[in-house]
Amino acid sequence: MALSPVHPDVLFTVSNLIISNAFPGEEQSLAGGVFNQVSQIGNSVGLAFTAAIAASITEHDHSTGVDALLKGYRAVFWTIFASMAIVVVVAFYGLKKGGLVGSKED
Repeated sequence: MALSPVHPDVLFTVSNLIISNAFPGEEQSLAGGVFNQVSQIGNSVGLAFTAAIAASITEHDHSTGVDALLKGYRAVFWTIFASMAIVVVVAFYGLKKGGLVGSKED
């Protein structure tokens, strides 16, 4: 959970800089816009995915009331934790190839 505040910064800000840097100046706005759109779709799909997990666990649990609901929330918590750990590993290895953003090329 300590890495949770780092996740949006790594995903959005740094990735957007690297993607914009990979394209020529006249296409950087298009690349940034496409990245922003894909990021928003990913957020929507992720929210729907976690809601489906929580609903499925809650529905198939044999306990009743709040206990079943909490089991669904716990399953979603661990799912998000695992995905955050994957993002940290991918960002660690993926950002090594990013180079120095904003440096002048001779």
